[in-house]
Amino acid sequence: MYSKRAAFTLVEMVLSLFVLCCCVILIQTTLLAKQHLETATISTQESWRVRLACIQLDHYLERCEFVSINLVNEQLNTKYKSQELRIWHHDKNTNVGELREVAPYYPKNGNGKLMILLQNFESKGYMPLLENCRQMQFEYHQPYILMRIRMASGQDYQYQLFCPKVRSSSS
Repeated sequence: MYSKRAAFTLVEMVLSLFVLCCCVILIQTTLLAKQHLETATISTQESWRVRLACIQLDHYLERCEFVSINLVNEQLNTKYKSQELRIWHHDKNTNVGELREVAPYYPKNGNGKLMILLQNFESKGYMPLLENCRQMQFEYHQPYILMRIRMASGQDYQYQLFCPKVRSSSS
């Protein structure tokens, strides 16, 4: 004779497997959406950082004269070559000028990532403008300076800076 033992029926097993599969699919979809959202957020933050740095630099260049664009040769171990922009800055209070540059800086532990600095020519002081860059290039088309930046993420940005005055070599 058959004794009654407590057990699950086939219908209960199929139903529990269906619920388990639905939960796994929901968790997977949530994790993928979270990853996509984080990537989009990082990209948006990077874009705003680049825009803010360019606006700061554009505002700074209002009182400057274009001097030159130079290739940076000191970092031969990087595959990306960057340039520095030299400008003559006029202090609005004292009306005294000095040579400044927008230059790349390679931190020792930066893994090839550079930081863009606004500094005076003797490197006695600086203001960081942007971090996590791979390359920075300039072209001068009077009255604009075209700045191209490649970020560590691989995203390229381009911005026109207004600098109508050119410093003559005799000054």
